[in-house]
Order: sequence, then structure tokens, then C-alpha cells
Amino acid sequence: MTCELWRDQIEPYIDGELASSHDAEVAAHLRTCADCNAFAAEAIHLKRAVATAGHRYEPSVEFRRQIMDSIGARASSGRTLPWRALVFAAMLLFVVTLGVFAWRNRTPDTTREIADIHLNALASANPVDVVSSDMHTVKPWFQGRVPFTFNLPELAGSPYSLAGGRVAYVRGTPCAQLLFQYRLHRISMLIGPANSLGGDSEHSLPNGFHLVRFERNGYAYVTVGDAGLDTLKELSQKMQSAQN
Repeated sequence: MTCELWRDQIEPYIDGELASSHDAEVAAHLRTCADCNAFAAEAIHLKRAVATAGHRYEPSVEFRRQIMDSIGARASSGRTLPWRALVFAAMLLFVVTLGVFAWRNRTPDTTREIADIHLNALASANPVDVVSSDMHTVKPWFQGRVPFTFNLPELAGSPYSLAGGRVAYVRGTPCAQLLFQYRLHRISMLIGPANSLGGDSEHSLPNGFHLVRFERNGYAYVTVGDAGLDTLKELSQKMQSAQN
């Protein structure tokens, strides 16, 4: 299959609109094709920019109150039914638009943003800023870059290995992103304030990713990847034990 045909499936893959079998095929292709990786990364950045712009121009409570007051005043002025119907239709469209933005930006979309960050790492030729399997190199690198600290698990003798880390931003909050390797799978773990990385303790996404989350001392540790849920749980438990 040529890259042109793959690219027709990348955006539906990012949006979680493909069947699970096609998800696996696209994910496998992204791991081997640098050009499609770059295309996927550009699509993710564009979607984030659109979402940010939608947030930026949300109407204020005061603006909505003025609209409601205006409608009430016109309704009481005795204008003809067609004009009131037009105003009502416009307001209905306005409310529906607000509802769409609210749906797109509700709390569970933090999960989608985390998945996008991981997908961006998969699509990038340089997914981490500090490249090392040595936890004594990776952990100090984050000092001064994120306003918290954490311990890393000892992975010698396990099927997991540390690939490195970088600073990622979730809803504008700096978080530590660690990248691990498990066989042919790459797994991200994001660490940050619990109120920025909120969500369920376990979550499965339509694009084949799974997510496991735990909290410790006000911080959340979110593990995400396309490996099996039990695999992510095991890595998450190793990280949890390291914080004790």
C-alpha cells in the first residue's frame, strides 16, 4: 500500500474512527515510515491549534447573559412572530455551538490529549530530549524543567527498558514524559499535577491505545500505549513501587 493510501487513514486513526483491525495496521505503518510519521505529527499539531483557538474565543457568561436579556426584551416588545422565530433559531444555533465546544473540551479529552502526545512521540524522529536508558541520567535531567521530582523504577531483568524523556505540556502545564520500550511497543508515562492529568484509573481508546493512571502525593502518573492493558499495568505498578 502506497503512502498516499495510508495518509487517507491517518486522520481517522488519530480521531479514533477506524476499526480496531485497521488501527493496528496504521499503527504498525507509522512505526516504520518516517514520511507518514511527519504527516501524522503535522495533523496532530493542527488539531491542537484548532482546539486551542476554539477555547480562546468561547463566549463569556456576561455575553450570554446580554444575549438572553436582548431576546427577552424583543419578545416583550410585541414584534411579529417571524422575527422572534429568527432570533430563537439564532440563539438555538448559538447554544448548540457552545455545546459542541463544551463536548470537545470536556474533562475526558485530557485523555485524548495524552494519547495525542504519545502518538506525537511515535511519529517523531526525535521523540525524547534526553536519550538514555540510565535512570541516573534521565531523572536529574528533569531538575529545573518541571517543578516536582519522582523516582524511576529499576528495570534490569524485566522486559521493559527506559528510552529517555522530555517535557510535555498538558493543558499548558509542564509534565515529565518518559518513554519506555517493551518488545516492539513504545510506551509513554506522563507525570504531572493530578488536576492536570485527571481521568479514570483505566481507559481504552478507539485507536487501540490503553491508559493506566495512579496518583501519589498530589501527582498523577499516566501510562499510555498500544501494548496490552496488563503490560501497562505492570509498568505502572513498577513506577508506583518506586515512589514508596
